[in-house]
Amino acid sequence: MQTAFTTESGDHAQCAAAPRAVCRKHVLSSRCDVCPRSDFAVSRGTPTAGLKFTGNPVLLLPMLGRLRILFADDHEIFRAGLRQVFASDPQIEVIVEAADGDVALRAIISQKPDVAVLDFDLPRRNALEIAQELRGLRQETPIVILTAHRQETLFDEALAAGVRGYVLKDNAATDLLQCIRAVAQGDTYLSPTFSKYLLQRGQRAEVLRQQVCGLEALSPAERRVLRLVANGRATKEIAAELFLSPATVETHRKNICAKLQLNGQNKLLQFAIEHRAELL
Repeated sequence: MQTAFTTESGDHAQCAAAPRAVCRKHVLSSRCDVCPRSDFAVSRGTPTAGLKFTGNPVLLLPMLGRLRILFADDHEIFRAGLRQVFASDPQIEVIVEAADGDVALRAIISQKPDVAVLDFDLPRRNALEIAQELRGLRQETPIVILTAHRQETLFDEALAAGVRGYVLKDNAATDLLQCIRAVAQGDTYLSPTFSKYLLQRGQRAEVLRQQVCGLEALSPAERRVLRLVANGRATKEIAAELFLSPATVETHRKNICAKLQLNGQNKLLQFAIEHRAELL
């Protein structure tokens, strides 16, 4: 059996050092006097160093074959609504619930859920910052963002950060379960409102290809470098992400400039930022 606990950030050596459970006092009583109350619940896995544990143990049967979900939102009422949505599907197991971005990030790294569902505007660290951080760490957990924002620029930034699902909060009750299954299988899922952005982006990309003939001449490696330049990555960052030497990245950059006829300092960066949405 597994045990569920409520946790928050902090230092609790007794609980964190336990190999498969928390400290004996915590397990045998309704409260561990070392641990205060908090807003982050973990229901499986080894307790993580730096997290505090409290509350009554809740025994759970093993949930084989279920999708292990983390979700984070700073509004208790909305989290309660998400709990109902997830509880309606027997194939979903909520392993972590968080109320801020810092806690969510640590939990994703330590618990490795199958899918992480994040409110866009989490306090301390928003969903985009979490996605970018995880991408830099090469963390494989697919990210689904719940948002009230409809701006195309934010949508573009989410896709650039590797977000796999982008769902309007207004549609969460109807779209979220389908979205979770899709991204867990390696697909991308967007609320219908955002689908038009992809169509518009494709149309603009086609116009750009017609206007800048050299784009078609770029090699796959050069395209990857150009996209990362558009995302604001420096040469060393691109080299680390693509497992290349900085010298090789610089060679790709020079080749891109030659093929696109970009002459002058920072012309590549200017071109990439100006056409960022079409290049992603």
